[in-house]
Amino acid sequence: FLPYATVTGYKPIGQYESNGGFETRLALYTGLTKKTNLDFGVSYDWSSAKYDMDSHPSAWAVDATVNYVFSDCMSTGLTGKYLMRTKPSDVDAYSVGVNFKVAF
Repeated sequence: FLPYATVTGYKPIGQYESNGGFETRLALYTGLTKKTNLDFGVSYDWSSAKYDMDSHPSAWAVDATVNYVFSDCMSTGLTGKYLMRTKPSDVDAYSVGVNFKVAF
């Protein structure tokens, strides 16, 4: 098991309505078997949009990625993310994706 934390700052390019923000994430990485691993985390994303100070777009999310390593430098995986509502008017959101990673 490898617990870790990240803080990421971002500034979207070409989007007038967004001034950027940051995301904090607490996560756990673990090997399930010799060829599979799991990365599970909880994150909080806060946007610093200045155009509407009363309703900062912020959100809590839970995500997980399961990877299958099929060589020393390549893996593929499945990712899922659940974006939780932060106020009653928000809508829950789900996403599922696939990934392919190559180490150089």
